[in-house]
Amino acid sequence: MTIHMRRKLAASKKDKPLTQAHMDVLIRTANGQRAAEIAWDRGTDPRTVEELLRQARGRLGAKTTTHAVAMLVATMAASSNEKHAAIAGVLISRALMRVLAGEKK
Repeated sequence: MTIHMRRKLAASKKDKPLTQAHMDVLIRTANGQRAAEIAWDRGTDPRTVEELLRQARGRLGAKTTTHAVAMLVATMAASSNEKHAAIAGVLISRALMRVLAGEKK
């Protein structure tokens, strides 16, 4: 993780940390779920999921949802929290498997 990214994450956490809902929709997005699928699982409207993703991008200073997911995964991978580090490892492994299989997501 670059120093610039660490500073951005530190600033975003200090000012407006991600809520559990933000993290949930980002992780589900990283797993390849679309807003409609996430909304169905969460029992909410797809527009709510899109709003959570927009807020997460803003809080992280990310330009795209993919950028926000990458920032979250990088932060989780570097975390001293074993559960977060394990989740990041699974997300990275799944992404690599999709790339190797030739999938888009």
